[in-house]
Amino acid sequence: MPNDRQTDVFYTHRAKPYSSEIVLRLGRQLLEVEKGKSKQSYPLDKLERIRLSYAPRNVSRLTFVCEIRARDGHSVTINNLDWKSLIQVEKVDPAYRAFVQTLVTRTAALNPNIQLAAGCGMIRYRLTQAVGFGVTAALIVAAFYYGGLIGDFKAAEGEANQHAGRLLAGGSVALAIYLGLWLKTFLTRNRLRSFAAQAIPESVLPTG
Repeated sequence: MPNDRQTDVFYTHRAKPYSSEIVLRLGRQLLEVEKGKSKQSYPLDKLERIRLSYAPRNVSRLTFVCEIRARDGHSVTINNLDWKSLIQVEKVDPAYRAFVQTLVTRTAALNPNIQLAAGCGMIRYRLTQAVGFGVTAALIVAAFYYGGLIGDFKAAEGEANQHAGRLLAGGSVALAIYLGLWLKTFLTRNRLRSFAAQAIPESVLPTG
């Protein structure tokens, strides 16, 4: 068998602007995490769960997160963004994808009871679903309301109001469409399910 150090896989990134760089070193039996002066080791056979999810952010619509949790409660979270400064961020999709795939494969080989989960947690999923549907419905109602007001304004005294009504109705429709598409993508990619190590859902991984 090859020496463990020779087959190590590395992943390095800054998860937030000006935060300490996170360096992960994945061996065949151990995951080592270094952040600033903090160092933590995670034996792969002691991991409890690996959760992969889609987490869109303002700086990047296609942001993905990997949460690694050990049985003793310690955890580490990484994503596919590497912050260079407060305003500069780089997507490191190929490196993130390769690291996550190797992590899942090696952990499952040593730890058959590992929980491999895709999608965000149940509470966040249901909350996003409820709030998203509620806001989308409210925007649609607002569009009909403002659209109905247009015909109520008299031409002589309501030309400006008619214009404002059209803008408000159009804006409400546009926001409803945008939010509906965002919500569909979020809920579809984050559909809660377990997966096998050799069949990681593409919806929770960036393209390589």
